[in-house]
Amino acid sequence: MARSAQLIIIDPDPQSREEVRRMLALAGFAVLGTAAYGTEAFTLCQETQPDVVLMSLAEPTGRALQTMEAVVRLLPVSGLIVYSHLSDHDIVRRAMQLGARDYLVRPLKQDKVVAAIESVRRLLEEQPRIVPPEMADRPVVPFGTIITIFGPKGGVGKTTIVTNVAAALAMQTKVPVAVVDLDIRFGDVATFYDLPVEHSIVDLGAHSGPVGLDTVRQYMARHPSGVDVLPAPRWKGEWYPLTPDHVAGALSALARAYDFVLVDTPGGYNDLLSQALEMSTVALLVTTADVPSVKDVLMTLEILRSWSYPQERVQLVLNYPNPAIRVTEAEVRRALGTVPRWQIPFDKAMAKSIQDGRPLVMERPRSRAARALCQLAYYLAGQSSQMRRSFLSRLMPARGTKVAAR
Repeated sequence: MARSAQLIIIDPDPQSREEVRRMLALAGFAVLGTAAYGTEAFTLCQETQPDVVLMSLAEPTGRALQTMEAVVRLLPVSGLIVYSHLSDHDIVRRAMQLGARDYLVRPLKQDKVVAAIESVRRLLEEQPRIVPPEMADRPVVPFGTIITIFGPKGGVGKTTIVTNVAAALAMQTKVPVAVVDLDIRFGDVATFYDLPVEHSIVDLGAHSGPVGLDTVRQYMARHPSGVDVLPAPRWKGEWYPLTPDHVAGALSALARAYDFVLVDTPGGYNDLLSQALEMSTVALLVTTADVPSVKDVLMTLEILRSWSYPQERVQLVLNYPNPAIRVTEAEVRRALGTVPRWQIPFDKAMAKSIQDGRPLVMERPRSRAARALCQLAYYLAGQSSQMRRSFLSRLMPARGTKVAAR
């Protein structure tokens, strides 16, 4: 009798991974392991060499497709079956172009999953996979998700979003998370995290030779949330010899060791921001709802289109940093042509958390803005909304538990 197919599951949502694993176990398949996207998936593929890979395609799709491409090249003789809530023709076609042998739309049915596995296994025996030359020529390295947070001007809340989303990602996903402060003139990531600045990103400018991970890490600091920070310099009054090549080297090195690399940027545009955007899996464009900011963000979107920048990478985030900005959903739609999926409401607790140097998602996790920031972090991690309650419960003490004064 033929050996049962050996499988692995790649899915960023722990709850979804477990549901699929149970389904396969009940069907009699050997599940060698499960993993999230990025470096975790890379390691599992190398260690197991399975017959078939079942992989979720979750939003943001850039991170999923990036992992999918690496899996296909790491496991050229394995079959890839993709499952997803997404059924758009373009995304299905993209998955098949990258090497998926089948595409299943959720909710998953056990009989259909079993049929797909058996079909893919037979197909591989008859017709082994051929990796396209353009994919085979690139080195296979683990690569995390680079998320650049940018905007056409300062004061819209980029640093607030970076520091809170990074902390939420680190605490929820339990994977390595890094923050890079590219605002070398006015960067405040270290201040928002209450971290001393002994070294900074501009030290890379004085480094001769290739910028590797060991080089970058000696200039980083660890925040209690688990986030590693490459800060901006403490003294802002000098000219610093930091180039796009330094930025590219640093981001490449960090993305090989961290599952998420969040990049805070200055208002406006410069060569460093352009380099970060070019390397990004996701780009969060932050604006406020006042008329000048909306005008600027519309112009930014036009500029990105003129650069042929992939529109699927860009996510618009509407931030309300003060209570004076009060607009209706209809007014937002009229101004932007859409209602941004991500909106961070005004929260009076935010100012205190910044003063304390402690992210709002840690200081006041049940506040309105903290909940919105956690939802954004879940989206970036590809995790389902059902996980949000468990995240908040882990951050909050149980009833009756006394919290020591700080």
